[in-house]
Formats: sequence, structure tokens, C-alpha cells
Amino acid sequence: MISTSGLTYRYPGGEGITDISIVVAAGESCALIGPSGCGKSTLLHCLSGLLAPTSGSISINAPTGLVQQKDALFPWLTVEENVQLGVRRGVPTSATTILDELGVAAHRHKFPGQLSGGERQRVSIARTLVTRPEILLLDEPSSALDAFTREALQDLVLAIQQEHTLTALYVTHHIEEALFLSERILLMGRGYVAGEFRNPLFPDPEARLQGRFYEAAVELRKKLNDVMAAERYR
Repeated sequence: MISTSGLTYRYPGGEGITDISIVVAAGESCALIGPSGCGKSTLLHCLSGLLAPTSGSISINAPTGLVQQKDALFPWLTVEENVQLGVRRGVPTSATTILDELGVAAHRHKFPGQLSGGERQRVSIARTLVTRPEILLLDEPSSALDAFTREALQDLVLAIQQEHTLTALYVTHHIEEALFLSERILLMGRGYVAGEFRNPLFPDPEARLQGRFYEAAVELRKKLNDVMAAERYR
């Protein structure tokens, strides 16, 4: 489970997040969505330990893994060597098994520069999963991919989250991605959580083929527009 109370982080210029209190239950899949600069990644980086909060508290009661927007693979190491870096001593986890689960085992002896963007991101996810996290934090892992590759990666992430019963928190700019991957979507204003949206279609791997999915996307878009309109009067 993830919970925060009064979580605040301030950058030197004054921007950041203010007084955020959220709870993500064990096994729940939750998304953070909002305009650029509203603090989504800042919140995620506080939860991952990359940033130390200015004030407030964080409670996380399980091993946590972070998948970032940029894969940050070491170009001089092979795919298998990159993933193997995440294996904790004494944990019987095979890098090859994880790579096979993510469909990139055939590339294990290649270097990152020999892979496509989607393949690199799968390797990045494998490097996180090999640590056996129970909580998965994802910071826009599909944002740099084309639409078809993005959907394929979303399918994969949904399957992994369901198979391993992971608690997941996603940062995304994409309304459809938030709907496909999350049962609860937190709407962020500039530095704060402005509301939430309950997704009745999760988890359905065929959701994109249903008219209800796009009706939900319109409803969520309207709620986001309301948040952004309210921002102009703050």
C-alpha cells in the first residue's frame, strides 16, 4: 500500500507539490493525469525516494520499483547484462525468464543501440521487474513511442500488473492510457490533487474496442478541462 499525508515538495523556484494526501490500496492500479508541470513526476519521484519531501509523510509497505520515461540503459552492456544489474543477491530470479515474459529474450545478447524504442522500454521494465517489486511506479514509460507500439506496451503492462497482482501508480499525459491501465484516476491541478475518476471498464484488455471506453474518455476529458479552467481563476 502507498499512502501520503500532507506531502509537499518545493523546488528552488517555488514550483512543486503541496499538501498531497492519497492512498493507493494493495493490488490497486491508479493513474496520475494532468497538464505538463503540474507535479505528477515530482510526486512519483518523492514516492520512489529520488526526491526528499520538504514536509509531510510517505508510507510504503512493500518493495518498490520505478520505470522512468527514458530507459537509461547502459549502452556498453548487453540487454541481459542491463537486466542482471537489478538482481538482488540471494533472490533466485533469472534475467532470461523476465526477458522472455516481456518478449525480448531473443535480443538478450544485443546492445541497447541495436533495439527499437519499444524493445528498449521492455528491457527497462524487465530491469525493474527482476527486482521483484510489489509496487510498480511508472513515469510515462510509453510517451516517446508511436501509437501502435504504445498500445502494445500498454497491453503488456496490464497483463504483468494483473498476473503478478502488483500495486501500480502510473504517470501519463494520455487520457486513453490512463483509462486502459487504471481503475482509479487522480486528476492533478498545479501541485495538488483536484479530484478522481473511477473507471468502470478496468481491467479489460479489449476495452479499446468498446464504445463505452471512448464515452469514458470524453467524460474524463471534461473533468480535466474543468480542473484546468478552475486553475485560471486560482
